[in-house]
Amino acid sequence: MSYHFCIFNFIIQLINLIEASVIILPLYQEERNLNQDKTVVNASIGGNFDDGYYVLVNIGSPPQKLALLLDTGSSNLAVAASSALPVKRYFHMNESKSFHLTGKSVNIKYVQGQWSGILGSDLISIPESLSITAQCNVACILSSEDIFSNVSNWQGLLGLAYSAVAKPDSSVIPYFDALIADGKVANIFSIALCDKSQIESVKQSQGKLVLGGIENSLYTGNILYTRIHKEWFYEVILTNITVGSKKWEGHCTELNNDKTIIDTGTSALYLPEKVFNWVKKTIHKLDELENQLDERFWKGQEDICIQKGRSLSEYFHQIEMIFGETFNSSVSLVIPPELFLWKIPQIVPDSDCYKLGISSSKIGTIIGAVILEGFYIIYDRENKRIGFANSTCTHTTAAVIRTTNVPRDPTDCAHSYEEEPGSSLLVIAYILSTLCILCAIPLLVMLTQWIWHHLIKKRGDTSEASSLIDD
Repeated sequence: MSYHFCIFNFIIQLINLIEASVIILPLYQEERNLNQDKTVVNASIGGNFDDGYYVLVNIGSPPQKLALLLDTGSSNLAVAASSALPVKRYFHMNESKSFHLTGKSVNIKYVQGQWSGILGSDLISIPESLSITAQCNVACILSSEDIFSNVSNWQGLLGLAYSAVAKPDSSVIPYFDALIADGKVANIFSIALCDKSQIESVKQSQGKLVLGGIENSLYTGNILYTRIHKEWFYEVILTNITVGSKKWEGHCTELNNDKTIIDTGTSALYLPEKVFNWVKKTIHKLDELENQLDERFWKGQEDICIQKGRSLSEYFHQIEMIFGETFNSSVSLVIPPELFLWKIPQIVPDSDCYKLGISSSKIGTIIGAVILEGFYIIYDRENKRIGFANSTCTHTTAAVIRTTNVPRDPTDCAHSYEEEPGSSLLVIAYILSTLCILCAIPLLVMLTQWIWHHLIKKRGDTSEASSLIDD
């Protein structure tokens, strides 16, 4: 009886262990001090909204200088490596003494565009901080579709997301992870996508990528943080969105349908289709404007022009995106129309023309450069959080504010990830195997006892009886 009770108790403990594999962590944790002795790398950011924001990087030995698109929505450091690509220059693999091939192929598809190539490794450094060099995986792009153009000023991508989304698998070490592994910088970086170029009539951003820290001159006021919900992309939880005075009335999980990520490599603000359609209906202030906003405008295929000198705020409401901070407070990004409507150089007499920077999405909410360029963004991986601050390098009136006494747990709004089928089958297989072993043990005991009593012992008794008859 006690034996069967032990088996039953073991099964109960096994089930509890399986259930415990889904771990719910607190929304906030105690802040830890970053190592102030490590180097902080400041890299200038070039580019603009149309072309993308990029940094200069040295690759190989002797170094080859290339401009790489700053991308927190991917993890690979990838460079054009073929003369067949529409780029001004490319990485010559055979000219780098430190380049090594791994033999793996790489294929990546984005929201817009795709590329394929081969994986290698080489020495990487930022020209402005030559003392910081890391051996890093490098994906060499050999063919592409809708990635490069002859007018682009960059020739690859600097992926800064986690290795979980690296291609072809998570064994690929991203550039920033390589710096962390070498102990060269603290596990934090920050970005200012300066958009002052709009009003200063210059082509290049004056922004900064700060690896290993925060640059005080790039922001004003306080830095407000929201939790990183999942460490693959920089996924956060959007708890609500308002357009003017109207709040989203649907369930907050619809705002994070699939995921919500912070992605400098995406140009627009992408919203789930249902949310995007709601924004379309509520974004304009003037009824007569509605007739001018046809489907081509909402698809980003047509511009809207207003009287020169008039403010966009006269025509469109501001958007407020609200993120969970703690269990009783939230952080909001106040986004004026000057951010999500991009001024274009089109010449129309007595008018200013704008293009919409918001699109519909089937893969969740993606907060791209059109929004991020209005703020200073801190990717505090050490404390698993994203920080927002008012940028000193923007012409807009964007703002970061805190709201307290929020009666909502942010995790209630998170996207629910279904367990992968392969993982579920594996767990079931382990359970069934364990149950089979547990059931087999008493059967083996019973079989052993039967063999002992009916074969071995009986044979011994028969032999003893035969010897007594012989005597």
